[in-house]
Amino acid sequence: MTDYRLVENMETDAPVEIDTASSPNVVYQRKNIKSVKESGSEEEHDYKPAHWEYEERELTKDEYSQYLIAMEQAKAINEHSDNEAIDNYTMQLMNEGVL
Repeated sequence: MTDYRLVENMETDAPVEIDTASSPNVVYQRKNIKSVKESGSEEEHDYKPAHWEYEERELTKDEYSQYLIAMEQAKAINEHSDNEAIDNYTMQLMNEGVL
């Protein structure tokens, strides 16, 4: 897995956050994707056409599989914590006679 780096992309379509199709060996993970308007005029030296700017890192297919597993585990933990918090709050309301 590489560190995130700033990338400029001149394609018209917005880049996807997770790109598993562009490379057979690498998964590109992107964040902070934003559209940047053109600046300057075409006659000027500092002209920059409209483009996409984002942070991107590369993961191997194995790293991406591990990332997906970790995300699922984090989601399950968060859901469990949310459910437990709701149960505790409901019990508190019942003990206080509100419910």
